[in-house]
Amino acid sequence: MIQLIKGQRFTSEMEPELGLGTLVHSDARTLTINFAASNCVRRYTATNAPLRRVRFDVGDTVIFRDNTTMVVETVEEEDGLVRYKGEGKSVLEPDLSDAMSVSAPRDRLAAGMFDPVDTFDLRFEANRLRHEHESSETMGFMGGRVDLVPHQFYIAGEVASRHVPRILLADETGLGKTIEACLILHRLLLSERISRVVILVPDSLVHQWFVEFYRRFNLVFRIFDEEYCREVELSEPGANPFLSEQLVLCSLDGVAVDTRRRAQLMEAGWDMVVVDEAHHVEEKSRAYSLLAGLGSLQTGMMLLSATPEQLGQRTHFSHLRLLDPARYTDFEAYLQESRTYRETAAAMDDLLALEEDSPKMREMLDCHGPGRAVFRNTRAVIKGFPERRGILYPLATAGAGQESATLQKIQWLVTLLKKLDSDKVLLICSSPETVARIEAAIREIVSIKIALFTESMTILQRDRSAAWFSEPSGAQLMICSEIGSEGRNFQFAHHLVMFDLPTNPELVEQRIGRLDRIGQRHPISIHVPYAKGSVQEVLARWYKDGAGIFENNISGIHQIHKRFEAELVSLSTLCEGGEGFPEEALQGVIEHTRQFSCEIAEQLSSGRDRLLELNSFRPKKAQGLVNTIGSMDGDTVIDGFMARMFKFYGISPEPVMERTYRLEVFNASEVEFPCLKSDKMVVTFDRKVAVTRDDIEFLTWDHPMVTGAMELFLGSGNGNVSIAEISGTGEFQILLESVYILECIAPRELHINRFLARTPIRTLVDHTLADLTREVPAEALSKKVTTCARSWLSQFPEIKEKLLPQLLEAGFKRAEKEADRAINLAKEEVISLVGGEARRLARLKELNPAIREDEIVAAREEARGLLAHMDTARLRLDSLRLIKVD
Repeated sequence: MIQLIKGQRFTSEMEPELGLGTLVHSDARTLTINFAASNCVRRYTATNAPLRRVRFDVGDTVIFRDNTTMVVETVEEEDGLVRYKGEGKSVLEPDLSDAMSVSAPRDRLAAGMFDPVDTFDLRFEANRLRHEHESSETMGFMGGRVDLVPHQFYIAGEVASRHVPRILLADETGLGKTIEACLILHRLLLSERISRVVILVPDSLVHQWFVEFYRRFNLVFRIFDEEYCREVELSEPGANPFLSEQLVLCSLDGVAVDTRRRAQLMEAGWDMVVVDEAHHVEEKSRAYSLLAGLGSLQTGMMLLSATPEQLGQRTHFSHLRLLDPARYTDFEAYLQESRTYRETAAAMDDLLALEEDSPKMREMLDCHGPGRAVFRNTRAVIKGFPERRGILYPLATAGAGQESATLQKIQWLVTLLKKLDSDKVLLICSSPETVARIEAAIREIVSIKIALFTESMTILQRDRSAAWFSEPSGAQLMICSEIGSEGRNFQFAHHLVMFDLPTNPELVEQRIGRLDRIGQRHPISIHVPYAKGSVQEVLARWYKDGAGIFENNISGIHQIHKRFEAELVSLSTLCEGGEGFPEEALQGVIEHTRQFSCEIAEQLSSGRDRLLELNSFRPKKAQGLVNTIGSMDGDTVIDGFMARMFKFYGISPEPVMERTYRLEVFNASEVEFPCLKSDKMVVTFDRKVAVTRDDIEFLTWDHPMVTGAMELFLGSGNGNVSIAEISGTGEFQILLESVYILECIAPRELHINRFLARTPIRTLVDHTLADLTREVPAEALSKKVTTCARSWLSQFPEIKEKLLPQLLEAGFKRAEKEADRAINLAKEEVISLVGGEARRLARLKELNPAIREDEIVAAREEARGLLAHMDTARLRLDSLRLIKVD
């Protein structure tokens, strides 16, 4: 037990970077340490304080407060304090410089400061796992709370590998364009190839995008509206609000019409611009001119549209011109080129049957112009969607009054719920007020478990409500306002009630899309109650019998609705005017709609571009990436690593179910653990649990809690020195285990980690300077060593003064050889992959005008830049373990 005396010097085991601390107060329960160099005071409990007494030995160099130095010759005790003498000078420990470094491995080892062997092992493991993550092709693709759908990951992999991605994501509704965009952004952000992102969406989708990124990818975008912009300008007069955040989400229409905000947005500078519902952006609109101004060729751009050609080829061409203004300059030339590609595809059916990885197939796809800019998957190609059927329920006449009609619907709903027994039912209606009325009325009639989901609830409340609905013994009925149709997936249910119908068919499809997804195991039943003779009857019958939207996902629904919108409005006006229900007119519109729908379907089918479809999804390549991620999902290495990390920081993971834990803080650390939202927080390493339980955090190597814990631990001195013993061998040895980090500092756009991530290099030498690195692997050595009760180094001054420098030098020389080998291998990979890609693009440009010259130049410059920066890579000593064997 150390006798505590005011003025004694300590260092924090948890925060060694704070420097030397001075004991300023102690009592039976607490200790107060002043870390003057870091301008902070820490208070600890007297028992189990994470502190280590600092005591320098003979031969060490100490620094006085006036920055003069002294080599210690003798060490004495004076009333519980240490006095150091040497070179004719003397200093009592309180008078040592507060800024003395005791966190560097050599300094800590010389000072006799060390950590337990398991902390050293945890540090080495963290360095090794960080290297594997940073160099992995799956970095950024693992962390999404999403199912592993091959075509989505194929597109993400293809796009994220490009130097400056500029593409149109045009998958049909329900195939996951938003997830594809999120995967791409997540990969680019985590690999630090981009940092500033602006997402521009219709006002109605702002919240959906925010939730999608936050809930699925742990990315927090700042929603920019006029109120927030004014707050920034009030706090910083003259500031550009769009420079206050890196990740920005805002309404495209809102910013496009405001001249001042437009200018600020364009001046802010972005690495990536994302636009959802791009088919609504017309060529001569303010929104289009804004995007044209934002989208220089040095800025990435992703346009999302499920209906890229439904507004006509001219509009589609204008969107392609946003992506590549140098390539798409002449509309007539584009039309001719499009006909050529379709003729080529039609004439080469035999080649289209070739293996996707065959050289001939790759050449065809590479030469296909739009395939460089457009990715489009359709339900005709992507299988796995369920059947669906719409069931109409005509109820009381509209003349009975709206309130009566609503009660009639609720009575019908109660009957339906009883009939369906325990089947889960998702109900979507137009407003939170309707949700409240439905819930209150049902509770008066029947006892049933009901979950709610409205915009008046917090995100956490909605997550918990959705989780309860997903549980087998949870709520049978989920009542949602329209927000429930935005981004949430409930494919564990297969009954959807549309309590009321929106006039926009795309919103109807969005509602159905909550259940109609890949992975749905049952046919979907869409229950539509309506009052006879009402506007809702017009919509219900037109959707079912005319457009056919309840039974099928209709690719041309936007065109179909636009063609008949005026007639539907006219029919609705007749209903509301009390002039009787226009049965004959409705039947005529339904029949004409059927005919027009068939024409649109035929146009879309005949216009299918098989080459574009193949370029958008290569199953074998996609499955390879998905299998790799799936294998990492099943690997429990992360479970064990995080369990050890949690324990180190005073957190106990209590099992809830397999690979799922409740985090309980049992010994609160002075350091804030990354992303620990609350005590009792629940985390899982199981993707299947995560995709159905939004209230449980999904921990992968991509998660900020995992990467943050690594950086927190490795950024401190924890585990960077260990003094250990191996007893009972009968042979005396001194071993030095060193861990160096090979680091290469390069501009983020080079993404050098693909080839040369921060690489731990371990060496092991003995007192004869023999290299034992390969003979005694790290894992084998860790099983043998034990932590010393106190440093034995001061007992052997000749080891500290003579042998230790020789061991350090021998270890460094060995590490240099390994570093040279790693650098050379990385260079070979750059020449093969990046240099090879530049050569391939140059050859293809002769055949395919869609290959931009700047792509070729960028690939060549990238190769040169990577090779040049690899020559600057340097070794940094990270940790040391000195071992006495006897």
